[in-house]
Amino acid sequence: MRVRINTAIIPIIKRRMKDSLPDWGAARRIELVARGLGFTSNAALRAKLDDQPFAATVDERAAAEFAHSVSLHLPRRLLSRTLARSMMEPIVEENPILTMHGFGIPDRHGFYGPKYEDEFKRSRAAFYDESGCDQFELALLLLQHAPRRKTLNMKNWSYGIKHIAEDISRAHGVRTDLGNYVSNGSIIVAAYYEGFLVRRARHRSLNAFLNISARCSDEFASAANIREKLGAEAISMPD
Repeated sequence: MRVRINTAIIPIIKRRMKDSLPDWGAARRIELVARGLGFTSNAALRAKLDDQPFAATVDERAAAEFAHSVSLHLPRRLLSRTLARSMMEPIVEENPILTMHGFGIPDRHGFYGPKYEDEFKRSRAAFYDESGCDQFELALLLLQHAPRRKTLNMKNWSYGIKHIAEDISRAHGVRTDLGNYVSNGSIIVAAYYEGFLVRRARHRSLNAFLNISARCSDEFASAANIREKLGAEAISMPD
């Protein structure tokens, strides 16, 4: 997973890391982040950040090696999931109607009342559970490598795009460690994160239009194509 790091996201990462590893000290938590982002130390990360924002690929193996070197246990995919939560948080907070379903939730409760509010809150909270983080990462694997166009593609809704992301794992066996499901909302959040044009398809629609090229489905139609596009990111994390 490729992430963008800037000064605004660092406090969110620190808070999320504290939630994920409450028994670790603050210095070791941020050192783990630095190692997992490809730096030799937190000082090196800070020096890079003082220069300018940067993009990095999360390296769970490097994070695990650091944890082992200080005799601490790092749960599988903890760093990737914590960073996913950190990247999603500003987008979810800035878009108060976004849920795992997309824009809002299905009309099962008439758009108001306690049952509606409860399902709405649960659907937003689900972005941050383990499955929600993995769905966001699988969505990013598609959208970070998908061809774009200048204008919105009005022929392919976000719900259709989510199936292309799912098939990276489900149909083609690539990155099976991320599961084989991607919610409509995860595609939309990932699209916002990657700077796609995003527009709600119509009033009260759950779906969005993106400026994604129609070539996307063809370019992700085989395992060989996907592995070539993703490069090292096509390798699943071991259990």
